[in-house]
Amino acid sequence: MGRWAWLKKLGCFLGWLLLALALAAGGMVGYKVHQQIAKEGGDISDTWRFVTAPQSYVFGNRKRLNILCLGVDYNHDSKGMQYTKGARSDTIIVLSLQADNHKVTALSIPRDLRVRVTDLGAQDKINSAFTLGGARRSRQVVSWLLDVPIDYCLVVKVDAAKELVDALGGLKINVEKNMDYDDNWGNLHIHLKKGPQLLNGRQVVGYCRFRHDEESDFGRMRRQQQVLRVASARLSESVSPETIEKLVKIVRRNVSSDLSYSKMATLARLFRGLDKNHIKAQSLVVQDDPDGFDLLPVPEKNRAQVKDVFGP
Repeated sequence: MGRWAWLKKLGCFLGWLLLALALAAGGMVGYKVHQQIAKEGGDISDTWRFVTAPQSYVFGNRKRLNILCLGVDYNHDSKGMQYTKGARSDTIIVLSLQADNHKVTALSIPRDLRVRVTDLGAQDKINSAFTLGGARRSRQVVSWLLDVPIDYCLVVKVDAAKELVDALGGLKINVEKNMDYDDNWGNLHIHLKKGPQLLNGRQVVGYCRFRHDEESDFGRMRRQQQVLRVASARLSESVSPETIEKLVKIVRRNVSSDLSYSKMATLARLFRGLDKNHIKAQSLVVQDDPDGFDLLPVPEKNRAQVKDVFGP
């Protein structure tokens, strides 16, 4: 498979995978298939499965893959400088990919949801899990909450969204309302007018992060899902080799994952040209904490929701 074919197909899949403030594309630049798989610890039999049985290569005997996508925000020091150490996950989305019909469900989880975050049962907001133990702890906490296995995790720095959107020449977004908000400390400035328009990277990030209205995080999650669909459609269009090269470099700087490049590429092959009717997005049902400002799960409704998203 040619270099650009690899990158284009992988880019289409990552577009769905990485906009939790994360859009993406990536690839195996400079590698032949077997060299890449060998680097990941595979052998010639894995290379053979990759070529002849891609679904078996990535899914094995599983009927679905559950992938946790985290958009990680920055902290700021006393001078307003950004740093990632101790940062919380600003966006939390679980993607469930079905092997048989290639349908995808995106489940957004509010970052202010109070859940179990330690082995001993201590509770905190779910976005604190990343601070406590990075992607591994976040995977465990989300798995506890939903009672489903989380197979892989992708972590994306918030700057990735801005850079990727700009590399694509912007995204055409139907802005749902007027938005005005300034946070000088967090260097977040959102000034958007209602209606369809071409947004640059900074504006898309602001649109996804805006939460200063009566809907708070619920509207924020809906807008993230909206941008996720637009980004997926944009990446399915013709993209020049030069643009793809830019996307790859941005991803390599800003994205980390335990999902190997060869499996990303395989998922891209399996899910390329995904029909929008095979994509479903929803948000976890929650309730207000009567004794505080956090959100709480709704166990009975959550069990029904999990069954709908992840199967029986």
